[in-house]
Amino acid sequence: MKIENKSFIDIESCDETFSLESNEAEVTKIRLEIEKMPGCRYTVEGGTIRWCTRIKNESGVDLEDLTFRDVLAAGTSYVAGSFTVNGTPATPIYDPADRKLTYHINEIEEDEEITICFRVHVN
Repeated sequence: MKIENKSFIDIESCDETFSLESNEAEVTKIRLEIEKMPGCRYTVEGGTIRWCTRIKNESGVDLEDLTFRDVLAAGTSYVAGSFTVNGTPATPIYDPADRKLTYHINEIEEDEEITICFRVHVN
């Protein structure tokens, strides 16, 4: 979607008037398909659960500087070293007090799909 809201500056010099126009801004409606899936349906105390979140960029443009956040369920804790992005190990920020995982995504290209996975321990 393109939103045009231009600014103009008129400059009068001698007998001429010059009009300068601002740049246009393009606004993109962000459309992401997001699906979170557990790796198993059942577990026991002391077991682990693998969570995967699939994110597909359907915005029609590349998206930059995104933040993935996941608040872990009460009674679970993040398994250090288990975080991957498209199967490649990555390092999120984990705040055990808030049970929150945070990860910076540099870019998701147009129509690209990424999968973020990690494990939690059932306390």
